[in-house]
Amino acid sequence: MYYMITEETFLPVKEMRARLLNDLAKKTDEQVDFGFTTRTALRKLIDDGHDMNKVRQFFSGVRFFYVEALKYASSHLQLDDPILKNLRFVSFAQRESAELSQVEYFINRYSVYQSFLKQ
Repeated sequence: MYYMITEETFLPVKEMRARLLNDLAKKTDEQVDFGFTTRTALRKLIDDGHDMNKVRQFFSGVRFFYVEALKYASSHLQLDDPILKNLRFVSFAQRESAELSQVEYFINRYSVYQSFLKQ
């Protein structure tokens, strides 16, 4: 489950968390991403005839981990930080929708960048 910085990244934390949990709930076990190496090992175990109940239990554990990790991250990380909200102009894909005020925010916040304005 990999996410790029998109317009949705700048949603309020509660709304973003709800969307990510909803996305995870809609995915089938085959669509849940937990890494190529792990998926290959799991397919080998399935092909070797391992208990499908254990496979379902594994996928349940993966989903539980993602949900708990998302809950922890959204409650402990400062996702509403003004710095993160103003980083939109850094993304090439978002530069056209970025506002000059976002660039000005960084210039005013970090005095080291103010020297660039004086040239």
